[in-house]
Amino acid sequence: MTIPQGRVIARARSHAAAALVLVLTVYLLAPSAASAVTIRLVSVDWSPRVIRAGSPGRATATFRIEGAPTRVELTSPDGGAPIGLSANGQEYAVTLDAARLLNEYAVGLGRNFVGFLDMYSGDTRVVRYNVFVNVRDGTMPYVPVMSLASDAQATPHVVNIRYDSPLFSDSLMPGIHRFYQLFPDGYDFVAVVQALDTPENRTYLGVKNDTSGLGLPPFDTTALWGSAGALQGVVRYPIAGLFDMANRGAVHEIGHRWINFLTEPSLTMGVPHWPLSDVALGVMGVSIPPTGQGGSFPFIPVPIGDDKYRLDTAPKTGVFNDLELYLMGLLPSAQVDQHFVFDDQDQFDQVFPGGILEGPVTQLTVANIIAGDGARVPAFPNAPTAFTSATIVLSAGRLLSPDELAFFDCMASHGEAESPVLVSEGFVSGNSRPFFVATGGRATLSTTLGGPAPDPIGVHVGEIVFAPPSGSLVDETVTIENDGCVPLKLKGWTLHDAKGNIFTFGRFTLRGGASVTVHTGIGNDRTRHLYWDRSRQVWGDQHDTATVVGRDDQPIDSCSYTGGGSSITC
Repeated sequence: MTIPQGRVIARARSHAAAALVLVLTVYLLAPSAASAVTIRLVSVDWSPRVIRAGSPGRATATFRIEGAPTRVELTSPDGGAPIGLSANGQEYAVTLDAARLLNEYAVGLGRNFVGFLDMYSGDTRVVRYNVFVNVRDGTMPYVPVMSLASDAQATPHVVNIRYDSPLFSDSLMPGIHRFYQLFPDGYDFVAVVQALDTPENRTYLGVKNDTSGLGLPPFDTTALWGSAGALQGVVRYPIAGLFDMANRGAVHEIGHRWINFLTEPSLTMGVPHWPLSDVALGVMGVSIPPTGQGGSFPFIPVPIGDDKYRLDTAPKTGVFNDLELYLMGLLPSAQVDQHFVFDDQDQFDQVFPGGILEGPVTQLTVANIIAGDGARVPAFPNAPTAFTSATIVLSAGRLLSPDELAFFDCMASHGEAESPVLVSEGFVSGNSRPFFVATGGRATLSTTLGGPAPDPIGVHVGEIVFAPPSGSLVDETVTIENDGCVPLKLKGWTLHDAKGNIFTFGRFTLRGGASVTVHTGIGNDRTRHLYWDRSRQVWGDQHDTATVVGRDDQPIDSCSYTGGGSSITC
């Protein structure tokens, strides 16, 4: 793949062998001679664009389709009768109630599978798409919104710009130029999300490179984007359902700022990802020939003799490997182990747990890389470790609603998390490692904008039960709430009363939208209940103050009360 100066492009696409799932995944069924015209999905527009969990309302999905299918149906995931979509020219619409949209929705995922969009030519189904809807639930609090102009508004982590031109057909530059008219030039990366989905691939666009040793020439096209020099890259998300700054896809795209453009001969076949090799176990994954599309490679190739290697499932994935960290400037070259690359790259039919790959292999050392592309400059420990990313959501026809803004703000704020975050990408869900975790704590990513001042922590004292009617110390409690989206590690945090009693949190993660109750009495710790194991009352019957203190000894929040009663809601 040729990388022209000033335009570095890397894409992530679906591939069965690599188990990389896109929210709108298309596959063609058996080719049909009856289908002489290509039938394809152009865009999907939900109204509203985010569904609120618990809402009794309805939502309409409008699919723009080219190629004149004879019929279009939405097939239920449970195998129920398909719903025929009404047509208006190239637009096919369906309205669903909340019960259907939220069927089997799991709180915290933010997405739900609606069904299969099936397109027919005659009686033959020629195309199928998986359709998901974005969901805002109780883990995604409402956020302050600042009106910036008639076409723009901002939350702590998102700027929403009304953008009625065809999205991504030519360039993202007009939307990003508008952003720089409203915000200062202080971001390393800009993530551009379109609220109108088009079935394209998430893409990294290189804007600037001033780092040597990566295999990239120096270039600076910041002025074309409206930046005065700070912007390094743009990540576009044509499918809003794939946007979550904590998921591996987001971390992967940021990784393309540095990886992989090396000219070392054994690695060039993998650009802009890695070739089939042991170094493909990392965030950047493996390039799938012949297109170079990216796929995950969660395997350790283990030699079993006879120049053969068995693929064992890796115990830990979603973290940058040593070579990736070196290229990012987060690890010295001396700490990069020797790696190897398979000479035969045409073995993807064996990429599965227990698959057998055939040698020979070419040994790879960091010395090989430095010999070809030079040493990285700036090198560890002088390279930057704190990065910033802005999120722009482009919405056609109107600005986003409070529910929609709360959803996108939450997804953007996830990028700042310092512990794994529950995410959903298509049919795959689970804990994902955001940038800080993926770098092993070596680098940070801030996704906070210069808009409305966000609560920097989001942790509050919610309730104090200081005189429980039962008289039991187990029922004497303080409840602490995380009103933000980002999970927080509370190890080392403390809870104080006014008399100097201190409860110290052990290893505990308070998830976004969740709470934890600290009981004065004796008990066994559970998911949302921790026990002080004291035999005497802590909280005064008439007055007291509960204060939560962070690891840096700075007060996070407090709640005071005076007078009688048994409890107070803060």
